[in-house]
Amino acid sequence: MTGAREGEQVQLQDLAVQDLAVVVVTSIPSPYQVEFFDMLARDGFRDFSAIYTKSDMGKRRWRRPQPRHRHLFMDGDNIGDACAWVDAADLVVFSGYRGPFFTLLMRGREAAVRPWALWAERPGFRFKGSIGRLGRAILQRRIRRHPIAIWGIGQWAVDGYRDEIAGERLYVDIPYFSNLDRFLGITRDDRQADTTRFLFSGEMSTRKGVDLLASAFVDLIRSGGDARLTFMGAGPLEQKVRRIVAPVAERVDFAGFRQWHELPDVYRDHDVLVAPSRYDGWGLIVPEGLAAGMPVIGTAAMGSARDLVSQDAGWVVAEDEIAPLAEAMHAVVGQSADARAEMSRAARKAVQQVTLDAGVRRFVAAANSTVADWRARCAAAEVAARARRT
Repeated sequence: MTGAREGEQVQLQDLAVQDLAVVVVTSIPSPYQVEFFDMLARDGFRDFSAIYTKSDMGKRRWRRPQPRHRHLFMDGDNIGDACAWVDAADLVVFSGYRGPFFTLLMRGREAAVRPWALWAERPGFRFKGSIGRLGRAILQRRIRRHPIAIWGIGQWAVDGYRDEIAGERLYVDIPYFSNLDRFLGITRDDRQADTTRFLFSGEMSTRKGVDLLASAFVDLIRSGGDARLTFMGAGPLEQKVRRIVAPVAERVDFAGFRQWHELPDVYRDHDVLVAPSRYDGWGLIVPEGLAAGMPVIGTAAMGSARDLVSQDAGWVVAEDEIAPLAEAMHAVVGQSADARAEMSRAARKAVQQVTLDAGVRRFVAAANSTVADWRARCAAAEVAARARRT
């Protein structure tokens, strides 16, 4: 056995708590990652730890949660501890490969000749074209040199790495997971209000496509659509968006930034989530909206929209274009109450694969497959070495 063929997907099944010591090296303690890691520590592995390269949220306005799992922050005097944790683990999962801390810890794992994996979003957003591909090849040289497992954050990421990194290795689809119970618990009234209430949730930035949404909404209202739009979030494009929607300002609300725990109350008061991103490696707002029973309008440049939004639960439109976005919004406004209710049920069904419980099962299965694949490769290499010696 030499592991899965290139592109072959691991079949993930229900597994009990595993006798593995696992370390994840990641960037920041976002609320979503912390809650998932807490559950992995409780229900997934006998020994789970996380190493965060930063202790602050950077530009994000979330309050930093207090992890209940074993953890450390590398922006303190913790490099020695981090190296020791990485050396002792049965498996180390790196959520990136850029930056001095990732390089240092990857080098140590490489020297130890023990199992490790890359868990990352689709490559190629920041640096496109042949120059970007060449630059990534240099940064990925340690990953390319060894047949480590690659855990793509969604199938889109798996496909991107499979296309970019040659050679036989294990590929696994492990998206982001979050606690969707607070959204699944929202009660929906099957009766449809006359006015369709659209919601945008996220940073008001170019990447998130808020300018496209503002223009599409103006087109919708001018053509007779009965709708309202709420922008929940803050960011550099807020003033531009306000200027775009000025002709229909009485139908637009700006809710400002909301903390993570406040989101369900806002989702409850809206009918449809619009995620017009020009790019999102995954996009946690999509499963949140679906779990809240909201049809979702997402773009083809979002991993979560591609994986979760079927035609039964919403629309996936071309990114960076106003017309397809406006067309989908028109379709929503024109729906009957029965059609909207059916979409709401389909939306909630779609997210069962990305709940925290499902995430623990998938992560544990991926860890077991990765360790087994590594050991099989080592055994095969040893057999080949003995054959050469004789």
